[in-house]
Amino acid sequence: MPHEIDLKQAEDPTDARQSRLMGVSGRCAITDGGQVLMLRRSPNDGFDPGLWELPGGKADYGERLVDAVVRELAEETGLVVNVGRPFAVWHFEKPPFWVTGVGFLCEGWQGTVTLSDEHDRFVWATLDEAVSLPPSIGTAPQLEALVALGPIAFAGREPERSRA
Repeated sequence: MPHEIDLKQAEDPTDARQSRLMGVSGRCAITDGGQVLMLRRSPNDGFDPGLWELPGGKADYGERLVDAVVRELAEETGLVVNVGRPFAVWHFEKPPFWVTGVGFLCEGWQGTVTLSDEHDRFVWATLDEAVSLPPSIGTAPQLEALVALGPIAFAGREPERSRA
């Protein structure tokens, strides 16, 4: 949803947009053999229950986004990842926050997928399959960006790992 900013309003400290809380979220496209790891949010989750997303989450105050992605992936999936270059930026509202999201290509991963309580299912899906899953907020633009990258999205280094 595009926002037009009136410079007079932007300089006014009472402007509601200036007083809104902001957040930053990072996601990582973990790939293997032409497939990408997708997670389904738990049906008991308070945000987008039952919808699919790439693994990742929000940065804590003072935390570097790449470090947040590594932490979130370890928490959500049990995987240790090497975060690569960004491939997508998107924005969404999760009241009371206006969130900027950054998607990263994963340059490698290790471990076996072990889900946290935040998710109840995972799949390794082709991009066509991933696009057909009901998406969590912000997931559609991430998958569209991966599709646009084509084979580059699957060209990362993939160290020793175990698929569950």
